[in-house]
Amino acid sequence: LYHRHLDQWLLCWLYAVGKAIGASSLSFRSIINSYIMVRGRELGDVTCHRIVSHIRLDDKGLSFGNVITLYNSIFIVKMKDYLLTSVGLKVAKEEYEKTLPKPIVLA
Repeated sequence: LYHRHLDQWLLCWLYAVGKAIGASSLSFRSIINSYIMVRGRELGDVTCHRIVSHIRLDDKGLSFGNVITLYNSIFIVKMKDYLLTSVGLKVAKEEYEKTLPKPIVLA
């Protein structure tokens, strides 16, 4: 958590849960755009852009990236096993799949 904004982790979690339940239309870009639109009113667009695009990736402050880089290089490395084995996410996926329209079968 050191040198990270809580919103960065929340963005990573939103994307990870979306992927885990199979919400294929949920992209990182749409999450970031929604985040900037909603939080920008409170924090300002410049601050929101900085939160998602200027993230320290190492302890020495020599490597920086964006929230997608944070997700791929740090978040998913640590959380992959949990995401793959979480009973709660499996239940959430089943519930999400019930809400999807049924495919049309042509006979």
